[in-house]
Amino acid sequence: MPFAIAVVSPPAGAYAWLVIAIGGLVYATYVPRFVIAFAGATAGALAALGYLHAPPDAVAVPLLTLGVLLLNLEFLRPTFGAAAMAGLAATTAGSWCLLRAAPPLAPLPTTLRIACAILGTLALFLITERAVRRYTLPP
Repeated sequence: MPFAIAVVSPPAGAYAWLVIAIGGLVYATYVPRFVIAFAGATAGALAALGYLHAPPDAVAVPLLTLGVLLLNLEFLRPTFGAAAMAGLAATTAGSWCLLRAAPPLAPLPTTLRIACAILGTLALFLITERAVRRYTLPP
């Protein structure tokens, strides 16, 4: 398989581009910068290209979206950690479902799947935290 195809192929490659896209677009929402927004949109296009080959699970994308929205809520409103825990759980569950291989693809080893799901969730958590902090604190 050529390298250019392997980089966007599901499940791991397309998931990585999806995490970069969501993180970039969340950051660009709070800190409006053209380069960050363009990078997020480009990563989203690469993730969409990857998921054209094997579509994601129908539950995975709404779970991931709910998790990111709950993480944003945690940093914008005082929920005392409840939204963060629910957001981390939903994002991890959505990531786990996205990393499930479709039948024509070889499945990821379980340890690699767990590591990718947790690393993607933590990346989204840290990007959201940094973006909201830059948005709410005075310059």
